[in-house]
Amino acid sequence: MIKKHLSPLWVITSYYNPQGYQRRRQNFLAFKKNLNLPLMVVELAEEGRHQLNENSADRVIRLTGDSFIWQKERLLNIAIEHLPAHVKYVAWVDCDMKFERDDWADEAVSKLEKNGGLVQLFGKVIHCPQAFNPLKDSISSIENLHLFTERSSGMIAAQGDYQLKTGVFSRVKTPPPDAGDVIIETVGHAWAACVSDLSKVKIYDANIIGGGDSIMFSCAVGVIDGYLKKRDYTEKHQEHIHVWQKNASEHGLFRQVDYVGGNLYHYWHGDFKHRRYNQRIEILKSFDYDPETDLCLASNGTWAWANPHGGLADSVRRYFLSRCEDGLHEACSSDAISS
Repeated sequence: MIKKHLSPLWVITSYYNPQGYQRRRQNFLAFKKNLNLPLMVVELAEEGRHQLNENSADRVIRLTGDSFIWQKERLLNIAIEHLPAHVKYVAWVDCDMKFERDDWADEAVSKLEKNGGLVQLFGKVIHCPQAFNPLKDSISSIENLHLFTERSSGMIAAQGDYQLKTGVFSRVKTPPPDAGDVIIETVGHAWAACVSDLSKVKIYDANIIGGGDSIMFSCAVGVIDGYLKKRDYTEKHQEHIHVWQKNASEHGLFRQVDYVGGNLYHYWHGDFKHRRYNQRIEILKSFDYDPETDLCLASNGTWAWANPHGGLADSVRRYFLSRCEDGLHEACSSDAISS
C-alpha cells in the first residue's frame, strides 16, 4: 500500500476568509476530515488573521495579502508550483465539498493516464441545506430530501458535442423548494489534470470577481467566444483570456474533457442570490477592466491592485461584503454590489 504522502495524485485548495465567516471555517474542517488523499492548502489573509495552522493539511502555505480580491485560482497556481516532484496528477477542489465515492481518485487517474486533458470529479453535485452541519450530521440524514442538484458540465461534454445553451453558467437566484431535479449544470467545484500539462499553463486566474471555472471550461469545449459575448466581458479582458486559451490548447490541456461518476456534496455557505453570479461581472465592465493594468503581482505571488484605492478595488471589496455566507442575519449590505 502506497503511503498517503507518496500518492501520485494530490489535492490542492485555496482558503481565504476576509469576513471571518464561521461557515467557511466549518466547511474546511469537514472537507479535510472526509478527504483520504494528501492535501495542500494555500491560505491568504491579512497580517495576524490566518485561521489555519501547519496541522490543517499535509502541506500548508500561509501568505499575507489582500483577500478582498478573488484569489482562488491565483492561490491554486501557487500550490501547483509547490507540489512534490513525484506528484503526476493534481485535483483542485473547493474546500466545502464531500465526495460520495472514496475511490474517485482512482478513476480520475485512470482517465488522465489514458487521455490527459481535464477531468471533472463528479457526475452530480448536491447542495446541502443550511441546517446541515457537516461536522456533526451524516449525509444519510439528507439523502431523502428534495435538494437542489446540478449536473457536471464535464459529463455533458464527455457525452457529445457541447453547445452554449441559454441557461448555462447562470444559476437561479433562489432554487425553488422542489428543485430536486437537475435543473442546471455546473462548471466548478472539482477538477483534475496532469501536472505535466497544467504546470506549463496554470489555471486562468485573472477573473478577480469569480467565474474562473467558467472561463476554463468554455475554452476547453470551444464556446469561449459565445460565452464572453453573452456576459459582455471587456475587450482587454477578452484578449487576456484568449492568450491563455491559445497557450493552454497548444500544451494539451484541452485534449479531452471527461468526468468521474458519482455525487459530490456541497456544504452550504450562504444563499446563491447573494453570490450574484449574473451581476458581478458588471463590476468589471463598469470599470473597463484590463488585467494587464489593473492587477499586479505582490512579492509573494498573490494578486494586488495596481490602484488599491480606486473604484474597481472598492467595488470588488463591497461584493465580498455582500455575500452573507453565515446567513441573512449578518450585518451585510445586500446592495453593496450596485453602490
